[in-house]
Amino acid sequence: MGEIPEEAIRMRAYHIWEREGRPHGRDHEHWVQARIELDAEVVRLQPPRRAAPPAPPQARSNGGKSPAAKQGRSSAPRSGRGKR
Repeated sequence: MGEIPEEAIRMRAYHIWEREGRPHGRDHEHWVQARIELDAEVVRLQPPRRAAPPAPPQARSNGGKSPAAKQGRSSAPRSGRGKR
């Protein structure tokens, strides 16, 4: 997660202090609350992580044979003879 600038925390703490009626002696509490709020905003604004795309299916090994040889046929061109 990225670092939140101190100035942003200071401004948020100031707004919290004002919102709560400007009480004295709670500056650390307001600073911590400001940091928590800003951290939550950063997380909320980050784009959702996408799952890795599925891996392509593994190619089936045919032992180095051509598709025609795998099916029991020759891959050589046929001669002009007819069917047997």
